[in-house]
Amino acid sequence: MWVPGQPNGGKLQECTTFNAETGNFYDKSCSYKSCFVCTWKREPVFKLRGLCEKTQIEQSYVLLPQFKYVFFYGFERNNILYEEKTGSWLIVEDNQSVEDLVDPANDMKSSKIVGTLNLDKSNNLMPIGTNFWNLTDTCNQMMPLKLTHVSTYMSFIHT
Repeated sequence: MWVPGQPNGGKLQECTTFNAETGNFYDKSCSYKSCFVCTWKREPVFKLRGLCEKTQIEQSYVLLPQFKYVFFYGFERNNILYEEKTGSWLIVEDNQSVEDLVDPANDMKSSKIVGTLNLDKSNNLMPIGTNFWNLTDTCNQMMPLKLTHVSTYMSFIHT
C-alpha cells in the first residue's frame, strides 16, 4: 500500500498521508498530531458518527483499499468516494456494486450526492477523524462528523 521507496523520512517525516491518484500511502512532515490507518488484517469497518436524527445517511462502511481508488463501501445505500476532479470526498446515495464503482467509465452522474468534504487537495487526506461535512439530505447543514474504526483488526500509527 506504500508508494515505492516509502516510508523514507525517519524523524523528519512522521505523518502518513494518502495519495488518491495512486491509491498508496507515503510519509510526510506535519506539525499536528493525528491517527492514520497503517495496516489491517481484514477490511476494516468504520462508523460515521454525529449525523442528525432524521438523516437517511447510513453510519457503517467498509474500507476497500484493494482497488485503484480507496473508498468506503456502505452496507445499505451510501458510499463515501473520493472525487479526483474536485479533490473532495463525497457521500453518495446509490446501490451500485463494487465493480461498478471502480469502473473508470463511471463518473458518478448516476449517484445522488448527499454530503461533501473538502480537504487539502495537495495532501489527498483520508476523511478519517472529525471533519466538517456539508450535508444536503435532511440534515441540510455543515456538520462535524467523525469517521472512526469499529473493527478490532486495525493497527494504527500515531504521529
